[in-house]
Amino acid sequence: MRARPLIRRLMTCVAALYGISPTTVVRRVHREAYHTAVWLLRRAANEPLNTVAVRFGVSPSRISKIQAAIESTPLTPAQQQAMAQCKVKQ
Repeated sequence: MRARPLIRRLMTCVAALYGISPTTVVRRVHREAYHTAVWLLRRAANEPLNTVAVRFGVSPSRISKIQAAIESTPLTPAQQQAMAQCKVKQ
């Protein structure tokens, strides 16, 4: 799956914030980075649910659960920084 420039930028941003490589983000090695990337692709890039699910290798319902979990709890400092850098609206 070829990523649009915005998606590549978001994935690179998340990877840098968590000190991991962009390819590591989608492999679920770092849970918070993985969840943050899912959330940003849905919120900042406005990627369709199914597209994000395919990219991360999970079901659309799992993507919805990740998104809901992030939006129902206080953001971590790294998530706040990612939100600010990517201009996510709340």
